[in-house]
Amino acid sequence: MATIADRRVKVQALLSNRSDLAMIQGTETHPKIDGWLSDAYVDLGNSYDYEDLELGPVLMVTPNDGVTQYLTLPADCRAVKQVSIDPGGNGKYIPMYGPTEYNLLRRTSSIGVGMPSRWGRRGYNLWFDRIPNAAYNLQVTYWQKPQVVVATSVTSDIETTQILMPDDWLEILDRCAALRGWEYLQDTLKIGETKALIYGDASDPRKGPGLIKAKMMARVAERTDSNYAIAPYVVPYTRIR
Repeated sequence: MATIADRRVKVQALLSNRSDLAMIQGTETHPKIDGWLSDAYVDLGNSYDYEDLELGPVLMVTPNDGVTQYLTLPADCRAVKQVSIDPGGNGKYIPMYGPTEYNLLRRTSSIGVGMPSRWGRRGYNLWFDRIPNAAYNLQVTYWQKPQVVVATSVTSDIETTQILMPDDWLEILDRCAALRGWEYLQDTLKIGETKALIYGDASDPRKGPGLIKAKMMARVAERTDSNYAIAPYVVPYTRIR
């Protein structure tokens, strides 16, 4: 699995092989390139969903105090993907309906206590459609936030950060880090060229959709759980002639 230290040389090459950007200078705790790679990793990992950052199923237990209608999620949860519940405590989990809009869940709290069947998220809380009447076991699968090792004043710990993303996205990571480097160097020409390569050029679509959109379209085609290439034809009930 790649680390920030593994990608440093790649980004340095994209930045005209500037060796000073790959070294610790003055009071810095890590090279500038490591910081740009870290920022790019956090940005991409929080913006685009890929399987490498999916975590779970994680075992959780619903509250059983007859009052609380929600469960606190882990601090590294970016988005909840699926919640399953074990109704009989025998290890047989069934999926719950969700996500459900928070205000709808709050309205259904008047039903009283019982086994939850729907879930929704509000902040870092996982809300249910009713107050649990027992301590039910849950299996929660969620999209994890990118985890970056915090650098210290003694050594460059940030370079050991493991990059959890598909191999075909590493080039995008390098380019996004290089973009931050060109912005630091205030090279407007390179900034424009790099942005067009990553995000596409809206002024001239013939140049291609950009690396990110191209990868996203390829990944949609591989998803077996999505309605890919299905475009229903809808005819209006009345037509204005």
